[in-house]
Amino acid sequence: MNEDAVLLLLGFSGVAATFAGFSAAVTVFGRRHRGEWHPEDRFRLRVMLANSLAACFFSFLPLVIAQSRLPLSAGLVIDSTLLGVFCIIVTIAASLARRKVNRQRPGASPTWFYVLFLVAESTTILSQILNVVGVPFGHVLVAFVGGLFTLLALAGSQFAFLVLKPLAETESSQTPWEPTP
Repeated sequence: MNEDAVLLLLGFSGVAATFAGFSAAVTVFGRRHRGEWHPEDRFRLRVMLANSLAACFFSFLPLVIAQSRLPLSAGLVIDSTLLGVFCIIVTIAASLARRKVNRQRPGASPTWFYVLFLVAESTTILSQILNVVGVPFGHVLVAFVGGLFTLLALAGSQFAFLVLKPLAETESSQTPWEPTP
């Protein structure tokens, strides 16, 4: 594996670890530190943690497999297979959890974002399947890295929802001259 690929994977792992670490900061915002979590907040935190920790794990996996002296193409097949399976599991689990959240608090989880989530996950699953079978370009690192990018994008979007929603609620409940408590 060339040096640029190693640096790219290490960069992804750093960003993923940062998102996972930000989850601790999220828990102290607003009502969360007092245990007042909405079901959709717990759902978003789980999705953020799962995707960021998985991105971190999958960033290191090719480096570990490369040390086994397997050919790069064999390593990419293993990497893409595991990433595709993870995405399938996350998609199913998130769909079931979202359904539960919507039963508890109808409309709490926006449909537009769920559709975007499904498209992103489905695209990642498809790209990993194509990478495993080697169609159309053979076994390429680009498809695997694209999957990692999707995991980070989904983790980042959940972080944004977790942080911006309470900030918007705080701003809308105050008058312009009222200081923040």
